[in-house]
Amino acid sequence: MRDVLKTRQGKLAARRRKRAAFLLLFFAAAAGIVFSVLSFVSQLDSLSIDSVAIKGNARIPSSALENIALEEMAGNDLGFFSRRNIFLYPKSDIRGAVAALPLVKAASVGRDGARTLLISVTERDETALWCAGLTPDTGCFSMDDDGFIFDGQPHEDPQLIKYRGLVASDPVGKHFLPADEFRKISFFMNQLSGLSIEPREAVFSGTSTALYMTIKLAGGGDLIVNSEDDLSAVLSNIAAVISNKAVAPSLSEFLLNLDYMKLDIGNKVVYKLKPR
Repeated sequence: MRDVLKTRQGKLAARRRKRAAFLLLFFAAAAGIVFSVLSFVSQLDSLSIDSVAIKGNARIPSSALENIALEEMAGNDLGFFSRRNIFLYPKSDIRGAVAALPLVKAASVGRDGARTLLISVTERDETALWCAGLTPDTGCFSMDDDGFIFDGQPHEDPQLIKYRGLVASDPVGKHFLPADEFRKISFFMNQLSGLSIEPREAVFSGTSTALYMTIKLAGGGDLIVNSEDDLSAVLSNIAAVISNKAVAPSLSEFLLNLDYMKLDIGNKVVYKLKPR
């Protein structure tokens, strides 16, 4: 009886193995068929992106953005599934590659209609300039309100303030100063304009603990300020000097004759007029 039982159990186990092998082959074949069908469907022209539309760009060539999209959609995922398929196209990869361009502040990617890829960009605004070297004839680069240097072909609006120093080379893609620090400096410059003092350039030098800026004025004089000081107090000191009729009976003449005004020694102000 034991031999008969063992024989029956062996036959039953063999049948189970055959059944498992058959099911495995069946599901593998079915998966292969489904995989092949999906791969074939993903390659259909009727389900592929056939054009790229660009929106919001002014300084970035549309062709550059289109090329990024085409490069990201080239080829197949896993070697089988088309990256141009309207359901499978690499949306996040395209958005990331576009957003990495220095000129781009924000980017979005989606479809416009069934088969058109739409790339929408928001470009950075040129609110200041960073200029190489310390002389007026050196090249300048566009900078936004966060102090981010983003383009080597600026509009160079004469009303924009030029900043010099700190960035050694290859400035595009770098911050002139941390964003919060640059906004503080920009506010200070705007307040100077509100005092009828016209800043034209700011040359930075020194270290992080004593970062000086020499602000060149429209009249030719300089303001020398430690940017680490309380700039609101510096503004108050400047206002006190230029409103003092004994010092500046005529503000325009005072600024025209000013050689420099130094404001980095507490509440003291040292100024010197140009020799006549």
